[in-house]
Amino acid sequence: MGKFQLPLLASLVLLAIAGARCSDPELTTDFAVPDGVDASKLDGNFFTYTGFRGGVSTAPGETGSKRATVVEFPALDGLGISFFLMYFQPGAVLPPHLHPRGSKLIYMIQGSLTVGFTDNNNKLYNQTLQEGDLFVVPKALVHYMANLDSDKETKVIFSFSSSNPGSIQLPINLFGSNIPSKVLEKSFGVSSRVISQLQSPHKDQRLLADIVMFLGHHHIQNPYASNYQTHCCDPTFEIHLYGNLSSFTAVKRLGQAHIATSFRLAKALAERGVTVTFATRQEYILSIKSIQSVEKLQKKKCLNLVGVADHEDSSNLFEKVKRMKLAFQPYFQELLNNQRKGLPGPTCIMADRFLLWTKDIAEELEIPRYVFFSNCALEARLRQAGHELQAKGKLRIVDGKAQGLEELVKVPGFEFMRVKDLPWFMWAHPEEYLAVGESLLGAEGVILNTFSELEDSVIRSFQNAWLGDPEVKVPKVFCVGPLSTATSCEDFSIVDAPNDTGKHCLNWLDNRSPASVLYICFGTVFRLDAKQAQELALALENSQQSFLWVVPLSERNTLQDYLPADYEERLSGRAMIVTGWVPQAQLLAHKAIFGFLSHCGWSSTLESISAGVPILAWPLSADQNLTCRYVVSVLRIAIEMTDKRGDVLFASIAEEVTGQELDVFVEQSDIERAINLLMVEQQGQDKRARAQQLKRKATAAIAVNGSSYATLQELAELMNMYIV
Repeated sequence: MGKFQLPLLASLVLLAIAGARCSDPELTTDFAVPDGVDASKLDGNFFTYTGFRGGVSTAPGETGSKRATVVEFPALDGLGISFFLMYFQPGAVLPPHLHPRGSKLIYMIQGSLTVGFTDNNNKLYNQTLQEGDLFVVPKALVHYMANLDSDKETKVIFSFSSSNPGSIQLPINLFGSNIPSKVLEKSFGVSSRVISQLQSPHKDQRLLADIVMFLGHHHIQNPYASNYQTHCCDPTFEIHLYGNLSSFTAVKRLGQAHIATSFRLAKALAERGVTVTFATRQEYILSIKSIQSVEKLQKKKCLNLVGVADHEDSSNLFEKVKRMKLAFQPYFQELLNNQRKGLPGPTCIMADRFLLWTKDIAEELEIPRYVFFSNCALEARLRQAGHELQAKGKLRIVDGKAQGLEELVKVPGFEFMRVKDLPWFMWAHPEEYLAVGESLLGAEGVILNTFSELEDSVIRSFQNAWLGDPEVKVPKVFCVGPLSTATSCEDFSIVDAPNDTGKHCLNWLDNRSPASVLYICFGTVFRLDAKQAQELALALENSQQSFLWVVPLSERNTLQDYLPADYEERLSGRAMIVTGWVPQAQLLAHKAIFGFLSHCGWSSTLESISAGVPILAWPLSADQNLTCRYVVSVLRIAIEMTDKRGDVLFASIAEEVTGQELDVFVEQSDIERAINLLMVEQQGQDKRARAQQLKRKATAAIAVNGSSYATLQELAELMNMYIV
């Protein structure tokens, strides 16, 4: 059962008794004796209760309890107190309830427990308790308890200031009684379908919980009755996560970082007791299943993986969106059919920003929708601002072309931005780009892979949008990042099978001097062409710096196509060049790494910040110019490779769209200059010092009680949803 310390238990009893003396009648005898019992024959056995010995038998994912009331422990008669021993398996939850006749004192024996109660002003008082802590819940106040640890069991003792405190379970009291449905609909502001499902006999299979935190449970009973059990990762808290699309139009497969970030969010929620169904293209499922922690979550039935067939492919993002809708259509149809039959269904949809058609699905299912951005708040704000300007007539689309894009850089909070920093598809596909901003208006919230301290002013700007228009509801912002760091997440590959390359890289770095190596990687989607890659190779050779270069290869190219003749032989000893997948977060966190030559993809940028590594910024496309401008001008942790617009995709259509040819080629001399600034000059040291400051903030954000940690807890507690 774990260790019990007599002094601590004695203190617990005394505290409970002290509370009882204020309200209980004055005792006229030393203690009460049951009828028919000869008081002269009583000994220490009468005052001893051994029912807690051996602990509580609980199955995985459940809670279990034993009680010591006057029924089980007659010596408590007249004292006005009672006790419960309760075990919480990882993920187990007690839903909101109250005790009308007694206050509760919680004493932590082992593990951790998230608890909270609300007062009459609806203020929440919550805390995460650790071993040895005490927490008081005043009489008759609604409270909840949950073990949100994914691995460790929690053991607690409850002491009540009443021999019969009573227990009112809100889910049972509200939806298991005969309160008229119309009253509940009006009270909670939800549809009759939601109420009927909560009252449905199917609720022991899957309840909706979009009304109250922890609303409903798989086995709803009185948790203070003997042998009460609940289930971890109950279907009450179920999320279905559907595979996201790459935000890049130049590739024939999904961006690995994009999928990985989506999955890490699903995994983080599953670890906090939410049941998640992650559905993506079949080809990625096997790679995900190989992750050890995923297997553990699957065994606990916290995580389900579903492969969706999508055999066709295209280089056009918007064609991908249409086909993804077709691929998921059978599943959505099943949800609708179940709803028509009165069966339980999802309570929320969380949709990738490009999957605009999920808005119609959410409306048909009568459930709220959240939008997930795997990248920064800046990009979400840009899309929001674009639609706001369009609605006000300051930005227009004429003959398929955007007019008034210069107005975007005048928006409060965008003072650091230039027109040429805007993503290329604002010129190439303005209607589709602005449609994402429009879709935000119908969303309950926006979930971002960032942390509030990193983009504070941008987030405030997002929340203050549409001021003065009472008809516009701005979605709430949830910052949950960084979702990928060397210590907080497993590094894994979805697109490419993990191999020994990462180990070889780490071993090589072990033999380098601290803060001496430049790490180079342009992500898994975009790559330099052969001519530009050779220009970079020559600049690296002349710089005399040690470097680790990850080169993504296509089906048509080999490493020799990107490097000058005999290049690796000439640089043997001070350089390592690899292809394929590497554990980037771990590499960046290695003490030998000084700087990161990066394309400024958001996932890479966050991993660099989390490792405290400054960036040599060389954006290639999409939203990378935005990120480059932000890390250079606002965060001041980066040096810009070149002032040329870094957009290899836009270069191919620039003349058609803007009437001007776009030169994106960077000369060897410019590359050498930038490498020297970062790796040798004082400017590089200054950027590194600033990056180290942000590293500490990133670490604090995901630590217990940090801003992102708390937001993830909030999502896990408040949302029972499907994520698309």
